[in-house]
Amino acid sequence: MERDYDVIVIGSGAAGLSAAIAAADAGATVLIVEADSRVGGSSRLSGGHFYAAGTSVQREAGVESDSGDAMFEHYMTLNQWLVDPAIVRRYCELSASTFEWIMDLGVGFPKEGVYCSGVGSMPRGHQPEGGGEEVVNVLDGHRSHKQVDLVLNARVDGLIQ
Repeated sequence: MERDYDVIVIGSGAAGLSAAIAAADAGATVLIVEADSRVGGSSRLSGGHFYAAGTSVQREAGVESDSGDAMFEHYMTLNQWLVDPAIVRRYCELSASTFEWIMDLGVGFPKEGVYCSGVGSMPRGHQPEGGGEEVVNVLDGHRSHKQVDLVLNARVDGLIQ
């Protein structure tokens, strides 16, 4: 198979599949390279939990006052401001819209699955129906319908620039 790609994603866990779908939606030709014999990586084995602030599911569960700003303050304080604030700010600001995007793709997050994760008192954890395996299955279904190429059993050990 000889072909040029606009984007090559290494790994097919939830992050890799999401990146590939977003790139394809933006018009890029995309290839995912996965070392394992199936998609999903450690995401398939995980609980698939999603940490976000200001989501529709939080509101359904009665959490009305959460925001990306509050999540940022909590995260930075928890990490003693030793992490890059710009990266954390972006993560917190986009957490709700990213969460809604993955729900729109078909991942179910019941309001009963909203919980306080870690040491926080604000319920920002979202437990998906079917765990990480279902998250991967939904994302992979979208990947396959967007003509994102996939190579399995192929380990990337270097990049040529």
